Amino acid sequence: MRLATLLMVKSGRTHSLGRLMSVTLLMAGLLASFAGCEKGPTESTELREEQGDGLDEFGLPELPKREVARDSGKLSDNEKEETEENPSELITRIFPIPSGLITRKSAREILESYGIEFGEGSSATYNPQSNEITVRQTREQMSLVEAVLSVRYPSGTKAINSRIEIYEFPSASALKLQQSAEDQSDNSREWEETLRRVKEGTATFITSATVLSRSGRRAGVQDTFEVIYAEDFDQQNAEESKSVIPDFSTQNVGTALEVEPVIGGDGETIDINLSLEYHTSPPTKETVNMAVPGTEKAFDVLTPVFHAKKITTQLTLMDGEVKLIGAWRPTGKLEFETRDVMQVAFLKVDIQTTSKPH
Repeated sequence: MRLATLLMVKSGRTHSLGRLMSVTLLMAGLLASFAGCEKGPTESTELREEQGDGLDEFGLPELPKREVARDSGKLSDNEKEETEENPSELITRIFPIPSGLITRKSAREILESYGIEFGEGSSATYNPQSNEITVRQTREQMSLVEAVLSVRYPSGTKAINSRIEIYEFPSASALKLQQSAEDQSDNSREWEETLRRVKEGTATFITSATVLSRSGRRAGVQDTFEVIYAEDFDQQNAEESKSVIPDFSTQNVGTALEVEPVIGGDGETIDINLSLEYHTSPPTKETVNMAVPGTEKAFDVLTPVFHAKKITTQLTLMDGEVKLIGAWRPTGKLEFETRDVMQVAFLKVDIQTTSKPH
């Protein structure tokens, strides 16, 4: 691919999209066929082209279809070593692609139309939920697969950045903000108003959480600490009734965000499943009288009281939009009892490109 790029830059000419892709794919195929040779090709490769017309399965100008015929030749020492170790080694690669481009044909049929050969044990499957093609192929054929797909998707792999921001307002201001947000699909205006209020000192930024994930993949982030506490008691020795042991439980306290976003077929719409747990304060403590099952015994136990606020929702947003997803009254601190305040949570989603164009 590097050689092909140098050749195109050196020519100093502007090519059409179809011609540029044809040159790039041709050079990538040749380089893949000659990979591993010391000097010059040790295989003779014949390329036969059949000119297509119209648009291909990817919605782009159709490339010339290629059939690759190989004759046996003398292998280099490096190739002999690789062949002797495992002549039919299969490897697996996963290729993320934009959604909505594979409809009429299967992933295997599309790759075969560009000369990719599928032998015993080879496969290519498309997962529409994660927008990925999983390919199992020999190393030689995999090089051709990578060349084809890299030409088809020069824009790189897309991921979604999901960010939660939590702010505190006087209750009257928070209610007014919620009413304004209810009438809008995009709450960017309310979010900007919140930032202005923070700058003025009439609202307070509390915390945030951000996670980057691929389309169709679940991801999460936690900023928490662990609290272990006695939830119940069991009788350790039922016959003698001399001792009991507590049943312990564990609770994470802090902020935990989990998302599962999917980029729509238009490349801009994002369907997102979201779960947020936020504790407005560290756990407080209270004394609880716990009875021991099967006995008349009971114990006064100091147990934690957790102040968790939870949101579970499904939303559809456009790239770059902001949504007010929840509001609550904070608990767990004396100041929350003396001040009339509410907290609100905003979600902001952005589609990002995680790799450079080819």
